[in-house]
This record gives sequence, C-alpha cells and structure tokens, in this order.
Amino acid sequence: MNKMIKNVNDNLKIIREVIFNNTDDVKQQSEDVYEESELDKLHDDAKRAYQLYGEAQKRYEEAKKLVKGHNSKSARSALKAASSAMKATKSVYSTKYKEYSKLAQEIAEEEDRERAADAFAKRSRGEGLKGRGLRGAGVAPLDGVVRRGRTYNLNEIQGLATPSAYVY
Repeated sequence: MNKMIKNVNDNLKIIREVIFNNTDDVKQQSEDVYEESELDKLHDDAKRAYQLYGEAQKRYEEAKKLVKGHNSKSARSALKAASSAMKATKSVYSTKYKEYSKLAQEIAEEEDRERAADAFAKRSRGEGLKGRGLRGAGVAPLDGVVRRGRTYNLNEIQGLATPSAYVY
C-alpha cells in the first residue's frame, strides 16, 4: 500500500514537472542571441520543442510496452504520466510552430508588397494604361467604327447597321 502511494506521488510529481516546465517554456525567451532575425529564433525554438516532443513520444512507447508486459498499477500510472507529458510537449511544439509559420507568412507578404512597389516605381511613365480606357495600351482600332476625336462613336457603325435602327 505504501509503495503504491509512493508510485502515484512520483507520477504526479512527474506530471506537474512536465506541465509547469512546458508552460514556462512557451513563455520563456530563447537563450541564444538572435540579432539577425526573429524568424531564426522561432525556428530554433520550434525545432527544440519538436525534439522534446519526440523524446516524450519515446517515453510513451516504452511505458506502453511496459503495460503490455505486465499490467500493474504503477505501469498504468507511468503510462498516464508519459501520455500527459507527450500531450503537453505536443501543444508546446504546435504553439511554437504556428508562431513561426505566421511570422514566415507575414515576412513573405511584406516582401511581395515591397517587390510590387519597387516594380511599380521602376516602370517608366509611358507604360501601361493611361487616362481613360485603353488609349496607348496597344489596342488596335475597331474596324467599321467611326472615331471622332479621342472617342469612338458606337452609334455610327459603318456598313453594319440596318437603316431601321436609326430614326431619320
């Protein structure tokens, strides 16, 4: 009875340690100095969290084999502790990975905006659409349509309209 209580207390201690260590790990800053990029820091933090998650998975698999070998209360409680540790490390990893992905996407979008602004600034004044409509955009004149000045008069289609379309 005393041994069983000790096992349960040990397992609860492990669970508390894993949970509180991982919650601190989510909030803590990386030890390394990242002068270049926040993205590198997040990448390294996510990588570290993934390694911890892999270790927790290994401990879970070992505990699972132990329960299959001999199904004792201590083995089951160790399996529960390993399962909790695995879930906690997985949540830490997923949080850090989401932060990394979000920042990477924001940086890519910012680079696209800057690239578009640079391309627009480099473009000469004579290119592209000008003023109204398609003037100067390389559009061929319409066949059979009378052009007066700068605009097309679509009411006067030469040779295509029937006389009944007009009131004389």
